[in-house]
Amino acid sequence: MISFSNDMPSLYELLKLEEEYEESLREDDESLLALMDTGRASCIYVDGSLAGVTIGERIGEMDKDFPDCAPYVGRHDVLYIYLTTFYKQYQNCGYGKLLTAYFMGSSRARGFNLIIGHATSDSMRKVRAWSGAKFGEEHLDWFGSGRRATFYIQPI
Repeated sequence: MISFSNDMPSLYELLKLEEEYEESLREDDESLLALMDTGRASCIYVDGSLAGVTIGERIGEMDKDFPDCAPYVGRHDVLYIYLTTFYKQYQNCGYGKLLTAYFMGSSRARGFNLIIGHATSDSMRKVRAWSGAKFGEEHLDWFGSGRRATFYIQPI
């Protein structure tokens, strides 16, 4: 059974999900606590267990300064997707599309009109393309992780 929630995961759950990322992309406790305070989350559960989460931040509340985002700063209807993460056993099972659709719908209901972010995996680029995102600049070796990050813009 699949279910969804807009409740923020616990710090423990976020720290466990951070283990799915390369060391250079992992956030520290303080950064995660700040994200928990300002972020808007959507979670997907499979048979009652957390499978994945997407967290977005209103562009004006972000503590990062990405040049791609500069044209959107100050807009209250734009969410920056800070992370979309799945536990390994739930990756490449189609749950990314479900969580993306749910997050877009709940974000639209919260008054947002645009989602922007950086997709750092081929699977997430495919999910974003499937959901209508337009892609922009690519960044090689995103924060020293070896990943290619592709900026995307997605009306909702």
